[in-house]
Amino acid sequence: FLANMSHEIRTPINTIIGLNEMNLRDNINDEVAENCVNIQRASKMLLSLINDILDLSKIESGKMEIVKRQYETGALLSELVNINWVRAYDKKLEFKLDVSPDIPSMLYGDDIRIKQILTNMLTNAIKYTHKGSVTLQAKCQQVDKEHVNLVISVSDTGIGIRKEDIKYLFMSFKRVDEKKNGAIEGTGLGLAISHQLAGLMGGEIQVDSVYQRGTTFTLVLEQEIVDKSPIGPVKDIMKGSFHDRKEYKQSFEAPEARVLVVDDNEMNLMVAVKLLRATKVQVETASDGQECLDMTRKKYYHAIFMDHMMPGMDGVETLHHIREKNGKFFQKVPVVALTANAIGGAREMFLSEGFQDFVAKPVEVSTLERVLKKFIPEERIIIKTAEETEAEEEIYRNSAAINSNSVTSNNNRKDRQQNLIDIQTGINYSGGVYEDYIDVIRLYYKSGLEKRQQIQELFEAGEWNGYTIMVHALKSTSLGIGAKELSEMAKEQEKAGKENNTEYLLENHEKLMDAYGRVLDEIASNKEFIPDNAGSSDNGLIAIEKDLLVERLDGLARALDTFEEDAVIPVINELSQYLYNGESLKEKLEEILGLVQSFDFCGAAEVLEKLRKEWEDA
Repeated sequence: FLANMSHEIRTPINTIIGLNEMNLRDNINDEVAENCVNIQRASKMLLSLINDILDLSKIESGKMEIVKRQYETGALLSELVNINWVRAYDKKLEFKLDVSPDIPSMLYGDDIRIKQILTNMLTNAIKYTHKGSVTLQAKCQQVDKEHVNLVISVSDTGIGIRKEDIKYLFMSFKRVDEKKNGAIEGTGLGLAISHQLAGLMGGEIQVDSVYQRGTTFTLVLEQEIVDKSPIGPVKDIMKGSFHDRKEYKQSFEAPEARVLVVDDNEMNLMVAVKLLRATKVQVETASDGQECLDMTRKKYYHAIFMDHMMPGMDGVETLHHIREKNGKFFQKVPVVALTANAIGGAREMFLSEGFQDFVAKPVEVSTLERVLKKFIPEERIIIKTAEETEAEEEIYRNSAAINSNSVTSNNNRKDRQQNLIDIQTGINYSGGVYEDYIDVIRLYYKSGLEKRQQIQELFEAGEWNGYTIMVHALKSTSLGIGAKELSEMAKEQEKAGKENNTEYLLENHEKLMDAYGRVLDEIASNKEFIPDNAGSSDNGLIAIEKDLLVERLDGLARALDTFEEDAVIPVINELSQYLYNGESLKEKLEEILGLVQSFDFCGAAEVLEKLRKEWEDA
C-alpha cells in the first residue's frame, strides 16, 4: 500500500516541480519568478508531508536508515532559512537568526534527517505564532578533538504549551490543545517523527515552554568534525531569494547520444524530455515495458531510464527481459530505475535486480544530467563555453518565437471547430512544434484503425488482460494528440481492467469505442492532418470501414429504440460525411432523419433495418 501510494501521489508532484523548473529557466520577470519559487517551495513541502507518512511507517517497522555523510553547516542553515523565512514574512512575523561564528564549517552526520527535524520545528513555530517572532539559534559545544554537540534551537513568541500537555507532544497523530488549534493544518506526525529520528541519531529534543508566551525546541546531536575551520559570520544568510536565482546551464551536450525513457505516465515522459532538451541528447520514449522491448530490438541506446511501477510488465520484469536477449547490447546497456517509491532500501533493491543506478522522483535536472553523463561515452560529450552557450540560446529563443507564431497561424487556419481534439494540448506534448504534432497525429490515425479493431476483438473474446494493455496504450497516445476525453475514458477502462471489474468494462466499452471512432473521423476530416486521404472522393466524402459502419448503426438503432432524438441526430450528421461502396450515406439516411424529426421513431427504425440488410449484403 505504501509503495503504491508513494508512487501515485509523487507522480503529480513530479510534474509540478518539473514543469515549474522549466518556467524558472525561461526569461521571466521577477514577479513571475517569485511565484514560481513559491510553487517550488510549496511543492517540496507537500512532498515532505508525504514523506512524514512514509517515515512513520519505516520507523515503526524498524526499517528507517540513518545515512551519514559530510555536509556543510552553512549550507544546511542557509537552506533552512530560505525555506522558512517567507512563511514567517507572510504572517508578518520577524524571523531572527543567531548563529555562532565558531561552528565547524563541515561535519559528518545525516544532514537530511537533521534538516527534516529542524524544518518541522520551524514550521510548527510559524504555524502556532500569530504575532512576534521566530528565532533560529545554532551553536556548538566541544565534546573532544573529533566531536562536537551541535545545538540548534527554534524559539517563538506563540501560544505556548501547557505543562500537562508536554508529555503528549511526541505522540503520533496527537495535537495538544485541539479545540484552540483545530483550524491549524497538520497531521500531528511531525514532532513524533522528529523525536524518534533524533533518538536514532543518538540525540534528543528538549522542550521549554510557557503557556501563552512562547516555546523553545532544542535539538542536541553529537557530530563528527570533518573541517574545524569556523563557519564565520552569516549575516547575509537571509539574502538568498528569487532575485538571486541562477540561470540554468546544462552541464554538457551530447547530440549524438541516444536515450530511451520508459514510463506509462505521459506527463512524466514530457517532463523528462523537457528536462533533457538543453543537453541536445536524442530522447525517445516508450509508454510500457513491451514497447521498450520492441524499441531496443530495433535501435541502440546509450542509456535507458525505466519507470518501476507500470501496468502489465513492470520495470524490473522489463529489465530482466532485456538481459535475457543475446548480444552485447542487451547485456551491457545501462538501465536506470526511475521511480517515485520512497520505501527504505529502494536503491539497494534496484541495484540487486540489475539496474545500474537509481533516480528518485520528483526528478531534479542536475541529478538526471549527472546520472546520464556517467553512461554516455566521453567522445560523444561536448562541453560548451559560456559564449557558445549564450549564442545558441539566443538562436533557440528566436526559433521558439517563430514556432509559437507558426502555431498561432496554423490554428487560425482551421476551417471548423475541433470538439474532440484539443490541438494546442497536442502541440504542447510535441514540444511546441506544430510540424511535429502533425507527424504524431498522422501516425496515430494510421495505426488507430487497426488498433481499434484489435480492442474490439479482445473485448468480444473476453481477453481482459490484453484489452487492459491496449486501452492503457490508448490512454497515453490519445492524450498525446490532445484527445483528452478519449484518454480519460481509456484510463477508466484500464482501471476497471486492472480491478477485474467486468461489469464496468461491459457497460462502458461501447462509449469508449464510439469516442475512439469519432476521434479518428475528426482526424480524417481535417485536410491539414490527412491531406492525401486515399478514401476521399471528389466531393470530400470519406470511405468508411464496414466494421465502423456496423458499430455506428448499432448505436443509431439503440437511440431509435429509446426515442432519443438528441442522440439520433448527431450520429446521422456524423455518418453523412461518409461513403460506403461508393455511395453517399447522407442520401440514404435523410429519410430516417425526416421520420425522427416527425417523431416517427418506429418508422425510422424500420427504414434503418432495411438499410442495414442492404449494406450488410453488399
